[in-house]
Amino acid sequence: MTIPLDLAGRTASKVDSELRALGFTLIKYLGPEGKEVSLDPSWIVVSVVGAGGAMRPDTAVYIKVDKPAPPPPKTSTKTTPKTTPKPLPPKTQQPAAPPKAAYYANCSAARAAGAAPVYRGQPGYGRHLDRDGDGVGCEK
Repeated sequence: MTIPLDLAGRTASKVDSELRALGFTLIKYLGPEGKEVSLDPSWIVVSVVGAGGAMRPDTAVYIKVDKPAPPPPKTSTKTTPKTTPKPLPPKTQQPAAPPKAAYYANCSAARAAGAAPVYRGQPGYGRHLDRDGDGVGCEK
């Protein structure tokens, strides 16, 4: 008789039943320490000595077993609604836009108003603020 290869992972009671159905009569169980233990139907089969090989039905079949892992802790069935956090405003603050009709006598005044640098076409831009004439006034 051949001992099936796919016995590991099943409960000891299912493996015991399957092997007895195949004709094996002498089945021994070895615990995690390697010592012989009594059959506990809830234990899980770790391995079967000689699995996949042919054995006589009156030969002892050794099955290594271990206690099943404890079930995961029960969690509450209450569900709390998930809320999506609101996006935070950007960390850098944008300078206040200059008023539509702005005039700055000099760059100190433009900076104090939070308008520097002032670009050509923006309110408050003036040629007197643009030293190099590149279209950007009060640049650093």
